[in-house]
Amino acid sequence: MKKLFVITKTIWQIILYVVEVFGVSISFAYLSTYIKDICDNFELIERIILCFTIYQILVLVILTNLNDIHKDSYLAYKTLLKKCILYVDYKDNNIKYDILNTIRYQLDNATFNSKYLQDKYILLQNNINKLNKLYLQKELIFAEHQYEYWTLNWHYSFLLRIFKRGFCKKIKY
Repeated sequence: MKKLFVITKTIWQIILYVVEVFGVSISFAYLSTYIKDICDNFELIERIILCFTIYQILVLVILTNLNDIHKDSYLAYKTLLKKCILYVDYKDNNIKYDILNTIRYQLDNATFNSKYLQDKYILLQNNINKLNKLYLQKELIFAEHQYEYWTLNWHYSFLLRIFKRGFCKKIKY
């Protein structure tokens, strides 16, 4: 039964990708006819390939940047969690000062952090003296997972990315 699920899921993902790529490429090619008419079938194929290429470049640039923003956010969170574990182990005020400075920086409006991570930073800031190692290690595992998730996230398709993120949000960590 699991093998059937994997095959079905794979076929579904391939269909979504093909629909997205051909649908967008053909739509862009059709819209381009308002700029210049298409004279023959060869020009139509040429324009579809050009639109496909432009679309793929846009997808690559946009999704890579979005993934990198999320990866950067979770890398900073992972680093802070490791500092918090050090603080819990050694109760060094220099580490505490560094943690609080890092949190202030991460809560700055100029820093790209999701509302979820901002709430996590505020929680750490408010409970700096009551942190426990088990909680921090669980958070670190979650942050490492999220970092890897954004490393492996769909790079070439908006539709697959939307469906994948919708599925992964249902999973509780």
